[in-house]
Amino acid sequence: MNPTCHVLFFSAVVERFLGERLAELFNGLDVLTILVNINSSQTMGTYKLRIILESDDIRKMTLAERPQSLENLLNDVKQKLRLEGEFYLMYEDPDFDNGLCNLEDINDLPPEKATVKVTEEKLEEERKDMMEEIKKRYPSDPVIKLKMDKTFPIRQQEIVNSAPPVKVIRERWPALFTEKQIIAEFNRITTLSLENNFYEALDRYTPQFLKLFKSKKGSKGGKLSKIVQQTDSCDHEVTKLHTLVIRGLSVLLGEDSTNFYLSCMNLEEENQNDWGHITVGILISEDGPLQSDDLHLDPKSLSIILEGDPNEKAAHTRMELPPLCR
Repeated sequence: MNPTCHVLFFSAVVERFLGERLAELFNGLDVLTILVNINSSQTMGTYKLRIILESDDIRKMTLAERPQSLENLLNDVKQKLRLEGEFYLMYEDPDFDNGLCNLEDINDLPPEKATVKVTEEKLEEERKDMMEEIKKRYPSDPVIKLKMDKTFPIRQQEIVNSAPPVKVIRERWPALFTEKQIIAEFNRITTLSLENNFYEALDRYTPQFLKLFKSKKGSKGGKLSKIVQQTDSCDHEVTKLHTLVIRGLSVLLGEDSTNFYLSCMNLEEENQNDWGHITVGILISEDGPLQSDDLHLDPKSLSIILEGDPNEKAAHTRMELPPLCR
């Protein structure tokens, strides 16, 4: 039956059962318009959600319209699914083959429908378990990695949204200040390997940098010459070459690294007030005499200084690192 027949049929039915006056309101194209409007009012603006609670508990939810804010969406999910406590949402991102990403902006959701995963506040218990594990004399790396993987959503939102001081982050997430977890966290954020990408690029450009360092003249050339001379021309030990290139880059770029590369004879006996004004820097401890422009190829220990306050010499956070290694 074509659209015109549909309209005539509908008009006849209305006239038969509702009388002539009411039928006059529904004749011609007006009837078709009303039918279209009725159908549109039922579907326009609705937003469908596929919600993953557990691997064996996946539910469907339809909202009257696309959520206007992340807070509105959280409230809708909480009320309709009768969830208790705090939780976060992750969504399947079509830009990454529907891999799960933290939902931090409502505009990240696809326009018509989305799949989201509920991550409940149970993760706070996982964080506390991680805290207890890392306090042990011999903490388990696999256990810490598992806890850090699970708690990544709340840690990311906490750091991104609240931007707490480094001191607070270290108190709540001490594992994040270990070499293994620094590398693991980079991978969680970027899905890339920090070590592989960094060292591959460094290895690729080291020969060109060495040639560039040796070709420089003037004051920069003099400083670079002192750095290059600290490694034997026949010495191809990787760590030494990496150290040389990284130290030489600051000279090449005209950066003053005096307050970035710091050194001391004994880290425990040194007056820590001397480092409090450093915003960020690397502190190197050695047994032998200290010299300017020294590459410190065999340091006793390494530490990173963070968030120093120029107005308060004693205010800083120091993170000790393991010896440089490849």
